[in-house]
Amino acid sequence: MYIVNELTSDNLFLSKHLPDTVLNANQEIISDDVQLALEKISIKVHNKWDVLVLFSALNLLNAAIKNRQYKNRLSYQTIKGHATRIIGYCITAKSNKYLDEVFINKDENYCAYARCLGLQFSFHNIGKNDTINRFIDSPDNIIGSWDKIKLQPIASAIFRKAIELQLEKNKLCVKNQSINVPVLRSS
Repeated sequence: MYIVNELTSDNLFLSKHLPDTVLNANQEIISDDVQLALEKISIKVHNKWDVLVLFSALNLLNAAIKNRQYKNRLSYQTIKGHATRIIGYCITAKSNKYLDEVFINKDENYCAYARCLGLQFSFHNIGKNDTINRFIDSPDNIIGSWDKIKLQPIASAIFRKAIELQLEKNKLCVKNQSINVPVLRSS
């Protein structure tokens, strides 16, 4: 069952990490962010921070494609294909450690809603495959509601903050792991 997990400090993404001035402003999307987002949509998922970066990248590309400057570099097929891939992967993960909530509303043009670290992303007209179709018809697909927070106007800020947090969390994970290095002995 994919219901919002217990609220932790990590789940308060918008209020904790993005100041009100950013939340209330339409931001210009810069070419460097678009290029980096194109690179990030193919990353492998190891933790929820990777999923946050992936969804943030897709959100940025979804915002950018509406701008004439990026129409020739981007395609909805690519964006929706990656959204379908990551949502399908998260659905089939043994324990849903990547998402707080996910549902797909076929009455809203197969709009997928995925909440990661408290931030709800939505993607309309996602692709359909066996995993997605099984999920749509399963009791695990509990239709919730949209948070009514439009992320595309602040896509760049969300994307940059997601990358910053991913780097911070991954550094912390590496720092806390003990590594056994074999000792070389001379003969």
